[in-house]
Amino acid sequence: MTYFLSDHVAVAGQIGVVSTRTSIRGSFIGDLPIGSTWSLSMTGAVQFHFLPDNAFNPYLGAGAGYTRPIAYEPAKPLVTTMKTDPQLGPMLQAGFDYHLVGDWYANMEIKKIFLPPQVSRIGPGSATVRLDMLIVGAGIGYRF
Repeated sequence: MTYFLSDHVAVAGQIGVVSTRTSIRGSFIGDLPIGSTWSLSMTGAVQFHFLPDNAFNPYLGAGAGYTRPIAYEPAKPLVTTMKTDPQLGPMLQAGFDYHLVGDWYANMEIKKIFLPPQVSRIGPGSATVRLDMLIVGAGIGYRF
């Protein structure tokens, strides 16, 4: 959802559920899958639209992303339990709207959310986990 404050400036928000697969990379026995986590993900941003009167309207945005784990699927038998904390971090985005016809638009964007690292316990050991997200999206929109 995007709300335009002026022709060039908008505020945008998005909410969804995402699945993330986690693995330990580069261990002495190779890459090891840990499992997957289903999370509720929300983003909010202020955007600057460069060409609001053109059919092709690129934009840049900055804001924050929040993710809250809601379900875990550990990679058994190696991992039997998983737990991560909710995360909040800065977000950058780039995208464009393309005017189709009337009030209809096509949209494409890419977002990078920079989340703080977490320390995860795996049996007797632990590992530092980075949960940064790269979100690529496309859609059709209607301008009211």
